[in-house]
Amino acid sequence: MAPGSAQSPIDLSPGDIFYNLNPGSPRHPWIVASRPTEDGSVVIFNFTTKREGCDEACEIQPQEHPAVHDPTVIAYRRGSLLAPVALQTMRRLGMYSRGERASPDLLRRIQEGDIASEFTPIKLQRFVEEAMESST
Repeated sequence: MAPGSAQSPIDLSPGDIFYNLNPGSPRHPWIVASRPTEDGSVVIFNFTTKREGCDEACEIQPQEHPAVHDPTVIAYRRGSLLAPVALQTMRRLGMYSRGERASPDLLRRIQEGDIASEFTPIKLQRFVEEAMESST
């Protein structure tokens, strides 16, 4: 990051899981799926309960992570870039809680689902692909 930049580097890495405790947000876990971009942002996706008609590019069963209690999918359509300033704001307001990291196998499946899903924004797919390439 350039000296004097308004945003400090983000301290999250692929596989980290957190919760957005904002009362207006669903209490689903979010997973970091990429390394920080040039501006320090990371790609995040949220876990959501599997329902009829949902994106099934990556299904997660309860035994695969402690945060999963029912059949779950990744909501690739809701993926976004989390900027350092947004993370700092969440923490400052007490709206951030860290969860247990995903296993390397689960992270890889989530990243592969990102590439396979027709709902993932192309920009996010590119950042996730770069993270997958750098981890091999």
